[in-house]
Parts: sequence; C-alpha cells; structure tokens
Amino acid sequence: MRHTLWPARLTLGLLLLGCGPGGPDMSGAILHGEDLRGKNLSRANLTDADLERANLAGVDLSGAVLDRTRLAGANLSNANLAGASFSDTNLDQANLSGANLAGAELTRANLAGANLTHANFTGAALNGVNLAGADMERVILAGADLTRQDLRPVRRLTGSVLRGANLQGADLTRMDLRDVDLSGASLVGASLAAADLLHANLEEADLRHADLTQANLFRVRLRGAHYDPLTHWPDVSFRPQNYGAVPSARGAG
Repeated sequence: MRHTLWPARLTLGLLLLGCGPGGPDMSGAILHGEDLRGKNLSRANLTDADLERANLAGVDLSGAVLDRTRLAGANLSNANLAGASFSDTNLDQANLSGANLAGAELTRANLAGANLTHANFTGAALNGVNLAGADMERVILAGADLTRQDLRPVRRLTGSVLRGANLQGADLTRMDLRDVDLSGASLVGASLAAADLLHANLEEADLRHADLTQANLFRVRLRGAHYDPLTHWPDVSFRPQNYGAVPSARGAG
C-alpha cells in the first residue's frame, strides 16, 4: 500500500487546524527533527512515518498507530502513549522517560539504548522487543507480557515494578534486580541464576521450574510464592518454607 509523503510544513499546517474525532491520517509523513510539542495526535495514523529526532515531549499520542514508524533519537519524554501501537517500530536511542505506555503494543519494537526510566508499561505487550542497553530503572511493568524475553542486555532494572507481569521462560541471569517488585509475577521456567535480588519482592510469585541457582536472596520477600521440586534455589541449604514460600502440586504446563 502506498502512503502519501506529506511535506513537513504542510503536515504541521494541517495539525494546527486541529484533528478529527478519529485522528489524522499521517501515514508516511516526513517529520524528521520537527518540534511537535503541544500537538494533539491522539488516535493518529502515523504508520511508516519518519519522526526521527522529532520533539514529541508531552504530546498526546494515545491510541495512535505508529507501526514501522521511524522514531530513532526522538524525544517522547512524558508523552501519553497509552494504547498506542508500535509494532516493528524503531525507537533506538529514543527518550521515553516518564512516558505513559499503558496497554501499548510494542511487539518486535527496537528500544535499544532507549531511556525508559520511570515510564509506565502497565499491561503492555513487549514480545520480541529489543531492549539492549535500555535504561529501565524504576520502570512500571505491572501486568506486562515479557514471555521468553531475554532481559540480560538491559542496562538497568533496579527499583522497577513488574507486579503480575508474565515472565515465563524469561532470562534474567546475573541481572541486578535489587528492590524490584515481582510480586504475583509468573516466573515459571525463568532463569534468575546469579541474579541480585536484594530486597526484591517475590510475594505470591510463581517460581515453578525457575532457576535461582547462586542468586542473592538476602532480605528477599517470598511469602506466598509457589515453587515445585524443579525450582532451583541458591544452594542446597536454602529452605524456601522458612521465608513463607509454598510448595505447589500444580504442573508448570
């Protein structure tokens, strides 16, 4: 399908006229390096658009479609991206600090080197996303889908909230998970081998088949966490029941 390549000045002029109730169709728009602060792009169609290095700080892009959009180096700090779609989108080195991405679709998005500190990814779909070098300190990932995601290349994850997140089969080997909230998260078959979980919250988490070999569980909270005979603990002397963890008869399926 062909997309109209709007000249930047024409697109900005149209934006100043306001948007219809369904949001503007700006698929394929060229807005490289443009300053779009203060614009309402809620529900806009920006599929295949060029927004590299654009300034979108604080912009309302809720419900917008940004599939395959080029957003490398863009400033999306504190933007409202709730329910937006970023499938196969390039957000390399983008600034998303403090952005609201609740319920966003980010399947196969490239977030390598992105600043995600304090961003809200509650309920977001992150399957196959590239997070190499991303800064995820104090990110909210409650209920997010990170199934089988390799999180080892993430720069920082300390203090983040992954409450109720799906981390089945995820790889968190040797990661710094200090003060991370993993309460109620599904970590079935996940690898946390040699991870630093100092002061982490794993209450009510599902740890069946999880590998915690040589992990630092000092002052970790395990009350109500479920484990099974295939859960591997830091060493043979570790007694999970002493921390309130509960043996489970359920299969890991």
